[in-house]
Amino acid sequence: MAAEQEPAVAVEGLVVVRGGTRALDGLDLAVRRGAVTGLLGPNGSGKTTLMRCVVGTQRVSAGRVRVLGLPAGATPLRSRIGYLTQSPSVYADLTVRENLRYFASVLGVPRARVDRAIATVALTDIAGRLAGKLSGGQRARVSLAVALLGEPELLVLDEPTVGLDPLLRRLRPAGAAARRQAAGDRHARRHPGPHRSRPPGGRLPAPDRAGAGRQGRCPVSPRITLATAVRVLTQLRHDPRTILLLLGVPCLLVTILHELLPAPFFDRYGGVALGLFPFIVMFVITAVATLRERVSGTLERLLAMPPRKLDLLLGYAIAFGVVALVQAAIVSWLALGPLDLDVAGGAVPLLGVAILDGLLGMALGLFVSAFAATEFQAAQFMPAFVLPQVLLSGLFGPRETMTPWLRHVSDVLPLTYAVDAMQRVSATPDLTATIWRDLAILAGCCTLALLLGAATLRRRTA
Repeated sequence: MAAEQEPAVAVEGLVVVRGGTRALDGLDLAVRRGAVTGLLGPNGSGKTTLMRCVVGTQRVSAGRVRVLGLPAGATPLRSRIGYLTQSPSVYADLTVRENLRYFASVLGVPRARVDRAIATVALTDIAGRLAGKLSGGQRARVSLAVALLGEPELLVLDEPTVGLDPLLRRLRPAGAAARRQAAGDRHARRHPGPHRSRPPGGRLPAPDRAGAGRQGRCPVSPRITLATAVRVLTQLRHDPRTILLLLGVPCLLVTILHELLPAPFFDRYGGVALGLFPFIVMFVITAVATLRERVSGTLERLLAMPPRKLDLLLGYAIAFGVVALVQAAIVSWLALGPLDLDVAGGAVPLLGVAILDGLLGMALGLFVSAFAATEFQAAQFMPAFVLPQVLLSGLFGPRETMTPWLRHVSDVLPLTYAVDAMQRVSATPDLTATIWRDLAILAGCCTLALLLGAATLRRRTA
């Protein structure tokens, strides 16, 4: 069947099982190109499940789903489908314009479309306001603007009028279809020839979307990775309490340790504290922040777009790496300066190990967030995942005195090598081979945790 004759969505024998229940059982469906199709049914009838199958984020038990002539979820489709999730999946700690600019960078579309999309949903007057301070209906409009941003060939809107006022309900999909067809006409004029023609809703991808296909040549998109890092740092800028927690709490803890311990003991344990406290703080903050992305719906929306999993994780790693650098620099200045910490290895090696410890906490936080369903559960991983590492790291006594099985467990825990590196830098003026070994293991553990974190980010979920 020619591409022009294929339906926009073709579903054959679709079976989806969720929570032991068949949400969809042998569904057959065809949606022709250029059509506006609505799904009607009671709650729990599988409408949202079907939409998730179309955009490629739902795990399918049996059957086939083809979208625009390709298997649902295929990489080329991710820039050709606009997806509006049931709940507004936008970042509450970014402004309306910052949200749209980030998703524009992800899609690789011109910045001019940001203001156009904001105007389409009538939010121009409040484009500089944080999304979290908007009403529910206004947040729904921001989410709709994101779906319209890429001028997609296919719009998948899950309850698009919920929370929207009557004025916006009069926004007809036909208007969006007309804009898409006009964009297709412009593309056809740039590339004349009868084989380029497409019916309404079936235009060829624009040049700025072609980059999504070229991503196959490289496992990471620098554009999306950098945009994600900037987005995370912008979110932190709008959240002074998190900044205070990241930068202030380690300084406070080191100061308390200085006041509690005599000078010789502070020199012995202060260096280790410089790596331990940032590790714990970065672990908790990163685990909660990443989980918030998972449960808010923004991660599902991103995974239905062109970004690869490593694009997102490396973006987080770069952003929190910058935070770890600033954090380690401030805490090290405080300890070595006003608190007069005496470290044999010098400030630079101490700072380097502290940064790696913070990065290790960040990477492990990204990884464990995949196993938590709520922010409370993410916080509970701290005593379950971090405290055993602290107890077995050799901080409270030589590891050589541990029972054999505990020693073997300690050998495979990354925090063991973080503590060992800090202790050696504090006591040894030279960078020995053992210190370099510890640093290499820490760097390897950070990389492994990021790769495992990428493996836990599944585009298709049950």
